[in-house]
This record gives sequence, C-alpha cells and structure tokens, in this order.
Amino acid sequence: MGKMREGIHFTGTIGNICFYQVGDRTYARAKSSLTRKRVLKDKEFRKTRRYANDLGRASRIGSEIYKALPGDIKGRWIFRAITGEAASLLYEGKTEQEVKAILWEKYIAKTGCGNREAAKGNRVNVVSSTKKSRGYLKAIFLERWKKQGKEDFYFEFAWRDRQYRPEYFLGFD
Repeated sequence: MGKMREGIHFTGTIGNICFYQVGDRTYARAKSSLTRKRVLKDKEFRKTRRYANDLGRASRIGSEIYKALPGDIKGRWIFRAITGEAASLLYEGKTEQEVKAILWEKYIAKTGCGNREAAKGNRVNVVSSTKKSRGYLKAIFLERWKKQGKEDFYFEFAWRDRQYRPEYFLGFD
C-alpha cells in the first residue's frame, strides 16, 4: 500500500489502482477482483456470510446489554468486549435467547444496577454504578482482557479512560 505525501488528494480508481483516504492521508492499493455479488452468492463465501450474520446478531445483543449498563461504566471498548463475547457464544451454537440470558446475568443481574427498561427502548441507563458493581465489572473485563493475551498494564489505562483506543498506546496512527 502506497501513501501519497504531496499533490492532489482524491478518492477513486484509475486503471488497476484504487485511491482512498483515511483521515488526512491518501493511500493507493491494487484493485481487487472481489465483488459484492460474489461475496453474497458464491459458495466459497458461505462461512463469511454466516459469521457476518452472527456478528450482526451479536452486535444487537451487545447493544441491549450495553444500554443496560450503569452510565459511568460505558465505553467503546466495553461495547466491543460484550459484542465479542456474544459472537463467541453464537459461534458455539447457542441461541440468541441463551446468549442474552447468559450476558444479562453476567453483566447486569450480578451488578444490581442494570436497567431492563433502558435495554428495551432506545434510552440509556443513567443509574451510576456502586463500588461493589464497579469492582465486579472490572474483574470480569480484566479476565476477558487477559484471555485475549493483552497486557494488564494497558487494561488500567482502558479502565480509567473508557474511550481507550489501543492504537494510541501501540504506536498506530
């Protein structure tokens, strides 16, 4: 992948080279032969379609659980962690109802400060967590963090700053 440092920055395709922008930089890559139609129809992409479908379902489940979390616990990486766990459970063959029940018990019922009404609508739980519920949730997320092979050191940053973005700490731009 090439980076354009100077000149006119644009998005589009010229011949077999695609130009696209990420932030304020323009990148170039070779044009792919892959098409949307092929991904949607070809049997070679059956697993891709299945996993994409499962991830979509996991995202909806994760959203419901996330909305019910106490307002001071929320953050992008927390939503991703819950959604990832939902996807893992779906990949294991559990039904949506089973996954919702497992995650509701783990993240909401045991903390004692979840809000089922917020989860049903488009409202957000405004109830704050207690010291006990924060400790419980921190332990759950730390365990998942370690299971993914991530260092504890970064978890402390993430827990303090819910808007944690690993690329800031790992040198990506």
